[in-house]
Amino acid sequence: MNSISLRFKEVLDYLISSGEVSNNKDFALKIGISTSMITEICKGRSNVGSLTLQNIVLTFPEINALWLLTGIGSCLLYTSPSPRDRSLS
Repeated sequence: MNSISLRFKEVLDYLISSGEVSNNKDFALKIGISTSMITEICKGRSNVGSLTLQNIVLTFPEINALWLLTGIGSCLLYTSPSPRDRSLS
């Protein structure tokens, strides 16, 4: 698995654990790819496309695009309020 795919998986794991997405299917719907493509990327059988990377940073602005592409910096630009916290406002 290449380094961008590893960071893709790290983003997916973060988004699930933070409640931003509920599962792989939810993530796939939000970034415009199929659930099977998520599986293929996570298993190292497919690479992450540039449109997918673009959709991740547009949909989840807390994700650091520089880090996602290069590994430089940290994964998050800032911490997004959880969906539960947003519903309380």
